[in-house]
Amino acid sequence: LWLLAQRPNEVISRNDLHDFVWREQGFEVDDSSLTQAISTLRKMLKDSTKSPQYVKTVPKRGYQLIARVETVEEEMARENEAAHDISQPESVNEYAESSSVPSSATVVNTPQPANVVANKSAPNLGNRLFILIAVLLPLAVLLLTNPSQ
Repeated sequence: LWLLAQRPNEVISRNDLHDFVWREQGFEVDDSSLTQAISTLRKMLKDSTKSPQYVKTVPKRGYQLIARVETVEEEMARENEAAHDISQPESVNEYAESSSVPSSATVVNTPQPANVVANKSAPNLGNRLFILIAVLLPLAVLLLTNPSQ
């Protein structure tokens, strides 16, 4: 997904995907691994093969990300700009215009740590769900099966 997102609307060859995902890591896999990976990606995105919204198969060539891609930095810059415009009183704007410091130096885009924390909680939820299933499955088997005599 990362490789497709780096080059949206561009057809990425199967060979390029193999290189990026496996060969650069020292693995050699057959074509079915890529097909399975794309299938898994589509399932995670709830994307259809017949009328795709995200990943389109280009026969004999590769795959293409057809969704709009927006990087986190662009989104954060817009959020910072909107917050800056809302919280900036008029007197400060007038001072900034009259000061000798260039206006490009007054705008600083800094990453928001809250976004990073939110992203770390998603795998934690998956781990908890996995542990819950791992505990409940053996209990269900023990409780729901008849003992043989």
